Amino acid sequence: MIVSPRSLSSRPLTRRSLLGVTATAAVSTVSACGGTTKPSSTFGGRSALDLPAHVDPPPVPGALVSDVPGVPVGLTEMPEPLPRSTSGTPGSGGPFTTFQVNWGSPPRPLKQNEYWQAFNKRVGVDYQPTLVPADAYETKLATMLSGGSVPDMVFLHTDSANAQRAIKDGAFAELSSVLGGDKIKKYPNIAAVPTYQWEVSAVNNGIYGVPVDLAYVNALHVYRRDWARSIGLENGPQNADEFYTLMTEMSKLRQDQYGFGGYSDGVAAYLNAAFRVPNNWSNTGGKLINAIETDEFEAALEYTRRLWKGGAFHPDALSLGSKGAEDRALFDSGVTGWQVASADNWYLAGALNAVRVKNKGAEPELLMPFGHDGGKFAYPASPGFYAVVAISASAAENEDRLDEILRIFNYLRAPIPSEEGFFLRYGIEGVHFTYGKNRVPVSIPDSPAPADRDAMFYTGLVPGVLYYPDPSDVKASIDYTEAVTKQSVKDPTVGLYAASSADSSAKLDQLRADYVNGIVSGRRPAGDLRKLRADWKMQGGDKVRSELQTALEKVR
Repeated sequence: MIVSPRSLSSRPLTRRSLLGVTATAAVSTVSACGGTTKPSSTFGGRSALDLPAHVDPPPVPGALVSDVPGVPVGLTEMPEPLPRSTSGTPGSGGPFTTFQVNWGSPPRPLKQNEYWQAFNKRVGVDYQPTLVPADAYETKLATMLSGGSVPDMVFLHTDSANAQRAIKDGAFAELSSVLGGDKIKKYPNIAAVPTYQWEVSAVNNGIYGVPVDLAYVNALHVYRRDWARSIGLENGPQNADEFYTLMTEMSKLRQDQYGFGGYSDGVAAYLNAAFRVPNNWSNTGGKLINAIETDEFEAALEYTRRLWKGGAFHPDALSLGSKGAEDRALFDSGVTGWQVASADNWYLAGALNAVRVKNKGAEPELLMPFGHDGGKFAYPASPGFYAVVAISASAAENEDRLDEILRIFNYLRAPIPSEEGFFLRYGIEGVHFTYGKNRVPVSIPDSPAPADRDAMFYTGLVPGVLYYPDPSDVKASIDYTEAVTKQSVKDPTVGLYAASSADSSAKLDQLRADYVNGIVSGRRPAGDLRKLRADWKMQGGDKVRSELQTALEKVR
């Protein structure tokens, strides 16, 4: 499975603003005393990135490894017995404090929690996690940082305003001195991090944490092919006109049926791809242009407005856009004919089969993006990482402690086709899971143990993998992801620092959402795009652009 919050969450993909992605911090300069070199840098003071070496993990039977960067590894079978990827016990038995995100219910206390007990024994630590509800992340992060006591390990959204300020002020260690070049080979599972993830997560040439795995494309688009056939589109739409026909005619097949449910970020990304809208920014001749300022964005907005007027959207599309579970339920029950979700949602959680079971004769199938003119599309790629797993500056001051934390990180980043990675993700057989088809673990029902595991396993370090009951679904996921990734477009500002974005990004996001939703739904005239562009500039967009432009020129 893809082990990332975007697959653990069942809602459509939601892209955070990347206007000020990854501001970071550094610790004070300290002299090395021998052994592991201590991190020592100041924010923005590095003239070049000391890129960590890359070491491929050992091959395993059944692994499908794509040649396309940013495509997850697939597993058609789990090796038996599972190989070990580490030796010994990484921890020395003392406390290991963390700040990490939890998408479910809190786990039971240590004495009742078999996963927690096994974690302590296997990793060699007294695991003391602070588990933060996802919807309270920003508030809890601010509280933790203001308290002045930063845990050993912190799951850090580097586009968070609070994180940006804290990193810049020195709360987290810059790790080039211990992970740069061949030094990373001391920690082989960390050395398996793809090179591009270090490149895109580094800021001002500094390494401030281990990247959290995220595919460039983590969305699979599905439509009701049986509905398309009844409309006369046997092989799916190939251009904007055919897609318009498909979505508007779906809404006419019967009463209370629609092409789209919610107007979500996933819908917007799919439609923007058709008109080759830049991914947040375009870099034209060294000059940054925001996506909303482009002709491509205007064309995509006009097309989406036309779809709305043609009846392609559910009447509650604006509110459904932020209600992923409700939106998907409409697709499951046969009310809507198009949906986007992760591969795990479709194949591991069984959403595709659910549509077939609930709707006699239903044929939900993958639908590729398209170019509006029948040519290529430009799908917006993710940054290539979701966050970083950072180490507190105070913990990093002691070189022996820093080395121990990195050994623990090395254990926690074990691949799932290994003894360590399998335990971290699935737990203990008979306690947390039993084996299902193709030896894919199935959580034990009516037991609190799987919820304990799910609350605690996601440190951000476990790498992603596609592993499903039907091996053909693994192949289908990889083929689709490869095809879309090859026509994806990256944000040229990833890794650049804009100081003002910490204060303005949320406001600019809301400004754009208000205008775009109004224009698409007809509540605002199409001409209000000019007002959006002007307001965006005045309310901080131009300042962010200037700061990013300066940063871009420095790294050329």
